Amino acid sequence: MLENIIQDILIAKNNGAYISALSLALTVPNILSNIEKGKKTEKADYIKWFNDWVYNKYFKLEENDELENGAREVMEFDGIKCYQLRCALLHSGNVDLLDRNGNRNIDVFELCTSDTRNHAAACNRTANGPKTIYMSVNIVYLIDAIISGTNDYISKNEELISNHKNSDFYLRTFGGIQIEKR
Repeated sequence: MLENIIQDILIAKNNGAYISALSLALTVPNILSNIEKGKKTEKADYIKWFNDWVYNKYFKLEENDELENGAREVMEFDGIKCYQLRCALLHSGNVDLLDRNGNRNIDVFELCTSDTRNHAAACNRTANGPKTIYMSVNIVYLIDAIISGTNDYISKNEELISNHKNSDFYLRTFGGIQIEKR
């Protein structure tokens, strides 16, 4: 099943259906943390999996990374932000990143395809106004980073994934309807 999900993500991405690809990619940390724990997992498990397998390898800024647009502070796209994006996109159909209390800690969040930044996060201060916090993430890079993190995870946890596949991959029963592997 996991191979089908990754294949579907790639098909959607390669055909320019970036929101579809991202929506499905954002479920992968849930799936893999569920497999790892052997049970339904929670927000903290999603965040930990993303930070361990995606953020630390693909999004974490290094000390010497330059900030863009005269940014004074940086806010990285980490597991918390990814979880907020997952919830906003999958549950509300938007990219309004809110914390658990419904507060917005990013004024403007955007997904882009033309920006070359792999991770974009900046806090800008306007000359005579309040601080404006914006974050821009390249959607294609995010999709690719999740897939790469997934591949890294699978290669380091082959037995765990194999045991899960054997019980679930070839034939699945859902609501009395049998769905065979494509």
